[in-house]
Amino acid sequence: MKPMRKLLLMVAVALLWHAGVMAQEPLFKYPVAPDTCSTLESRCDYIVTNFWENYDLTKPIKDEERFAKAFEDYVDFFKYANRTIVLSAIRSLMFKAQSNASNFAKIGALAERALYGENAVYWSDEAYLPFAEAMAGSKQMKKDVRNHYSAQVEKIKRNELGATMPQIEWTDAGGNRRKLAEVKATGLVIVLLTDGGMDSDMARLRLSTDVVINDMISQGEVAIVDITMGKADGAWMNKAKTYPENWLVGASSDLNKTLDVRFVPSAYIVDPQGKILNKNVSVESIKRAFGN
Repeated sequence: MKPMRKLLLMVAVALLWHAGVMAQEPLFKYPVAPDTCSTLESRCDYIVTNFWENYDLTKPIKDEERFAKAFEDYVDFFKYANRTIVLSAIRSLMFKAQSNASNFAKIGALAERALYGENAVYWSDEAYLPFAEAMAGSKQMKKDVRNHYSAQVEKIKRNELGATMPQIEWTDAGGNRRKLAEVKATGLVIVLLTDGGMDSDMARLRLSTDVVINDMISQGEVAIVDITMGKADGAWMNKAKTYPENWLVGASSDLNKTLDVRFVPSAYIVDPQGKILNKNVSVESIKRAFGN
């Protein structure tokens, strides 16, 4: 390698390393697990338990961007830690955070974004519930804030995996009222939740042209119910007539109050007994599950 090119490469590497260090510089010193923690789980348990020891939650958060990054790092360890340890650590954090109402509210919002929102770092109802329940039960929070989290807690508990799917209703393209209990399949019922956007149109196209899924529908093993989350007005009814003929289609403006929907298009997967097997599933995940 020529001397000048070698020098330029060394400078580039140095600059990239410096940028990486600056980008990763934490707001405070994170705990380091001792050598006695010999497994990944035990090390993560230690870090989750002691994560906030070097940060004073009683004082106002001055650098909100770096605090948010620290919170995301904290949540990232949840994936590998023991669930009991995680839940205990969350409750401990929220108990300490009560000393500063502003910090408490910010942590609740960060938890919603990191664990519950559409772009969550780690989707986990179990980990999010202690945060949401603490926010919903805090007298320090305004009524509308408490109501916001209370509604989330109610929806999560009503739509837990393994629970019976809420008996939702919708209006079909002919103006008739239909119920989920009427839908039969020997294998799975896919409740596809959509809207009037292009992403939903693309989701319909991708699923309706899937050979494997269509074969399973024809055999009665799978049923797809496409429900638009909106009013069953004339414009929708006309468009719905163009949807796949082997699907059940409908519209309902009330589903968001009943179901725990994080994004659209997404799906609930329900077994023949009406139990929720999965929720907030993307079309890509459905196709992969069917081997496509």
